Amino acid sequence: MRAVREWSLSRLPLAGMGGVWVIAASATFGVWGGVAVAVAVALAIVALPHLPEIMELRIAHARPLQRRMSERFGTRLAEISRAAGLAQPPEIRVIDGAPNAFSIGDRRHCVILISRSLLELLSERHLIAVIAHEVAHVAAGDVRLIRFGEAMSRVTFAAAVLGLLTGAVTYMITGEQMAPDWVYWFLAFAPAATSLLQTALSRRREYAADARSVRLTGDPGALSQALARIQFANGAHMKDTIEEFAGVRGRSWMRTHPPVPDRIDRLQRMAGRN
Repeated sequence: MRAVREWSLSRLPLAGMGGVWVIAASATFGVWGGVAVAVAVALAIVALPHLPEIMELRIAHARPLQRRMSERFGTRLAEISRAAGLAQPPEIRVIDGAPNAFSIGDRRHCVILISRSLLELLSERHLIAVIAHEVAHVAAGDVRLIRFGEAMSRVTFAAAVLGLLTGAVTYMITGEQMAPDWVYWFLAFAPAATSLLQTALSRRREYAADARSVRLTGDPGALSQALARIQFANGAHMKDTIEEFAGVRGRSWMRTHPPVPDRIDRLQRMAGRN
């Protein structure tokens, strides 16, 4: 029952985005247009299509891990993968860029991409915690879920801009409106609505992955310390300090990921209970 509830809640923001599409299609193409889009969105949410793994690896310019890890690291990785229900331990690939890690694939086969700078920044204990977080995403099916949400948000933005431009050009040429006023207002606010829904989806899955990674490793302190190191290395602490001093700090509800201090606070409370 809990699994069904979690499955439903995780897809609720996607359903909200789909609702925006259905209303827009109904206003533009009529009732049957809305029905067709509703069926297409429902099938897409259930199936959650994704990019082929090889294509994603090429886009990321991922390379095999050259660094030699300890025997304990391999043992812990195998234990975590088995506990999460993965068919085999994830393949570790290296990418360039700022300290970061993300995953692609599913329970049958997944690849975790870790930046070289993150490998240099973290000890094996902290690295296991970060990998456990990504494994938790894979086990919960978050990889395709979040990326599909991002794709829906981008398509909504493109469709809204196209619809508004088409309406404006048509009005300038013919002097007539293609649709009622409320349609254009709806298209103007649709991208913001889908962005908020996508943000809610991403944040919920990040918190859930943090909690599950702690259950996999039994070491909440490792993940909280890893997050703090990543935050420090990325220079976000200095950026936040400057923004707070200047009074121009961005709204936290507009960030796709939860604020790192909030995640660390939750993990420290878990460590306290343990």
